[in-house]
Amino acid sequence: MTTYSFLPNFHRQKHSRRFQTAFWRILIVVAVIAGLAWWAGIKIQNWWHHKKAQERIARERAEEEAKNKILLAIQQEATTLKEEPEAEEFFQVGQKYLQQQKYDWAVVAFELACQKDEFWREPPTFLGYAYLQLDQPQKAQLALQRAVEIDPLYGLAHYLLGQTFWQLKRKDLAQEEFKKAQDFGFDTAKIGSD
Repeated sequence: MTTYSFLPNFHRQKHSRRFQTAFWRILIVVAVIAGLAWWAGIKIQNWWHHKKAQERIARERAEEEAKNKILLAIQQEATTLKEEPEAEEFFQVGQKYLQQQKYDWAVVAFELACQKDEFWREPPTFLGYAYLQLDQPQKAQLALQRAVEIDPLYGLAHYLLGQTFWQLKRKDLAQEEFKKAQDFGFDTAKIGSD
């Protein structure tokens, strides 16, 4: 009897080894597939980020080239007024561009005027207005806050800052700025009648 009891145990061990071998093979295949999928995911992600970075760099280069062309045109126009243009010349050029509704060009002109005279309230005020026309309220806010720092009693700057806060959906701050504009003699009714 001992000879017969030996056979079934051997058969179970052989079946168990087959199962273990098949299990390990499947596990290795799954691990290899998962590793390849992870590697492919990383490669795709890197490609996507590289593509987006290249697009951003190309867009920044195009914006920089456009700004340089605008700057050159403004400087040529301003130099017809004087050899070395002052803040006032750049400001006048900026106002001309505002009237022509060339707001991008006006922004560059007003930025140059701000660089030439850091303590003149008009250029940052009109820079903020140009940014508002370009629907860039965050940049408008920075410019207008600079104008208010230069002259805290300047009603137009407070009014435009109020408009900026209104666009940014900061109604409480907008109301405060509109109130300051009226307190400092800026007639908001005159704006509505234009």
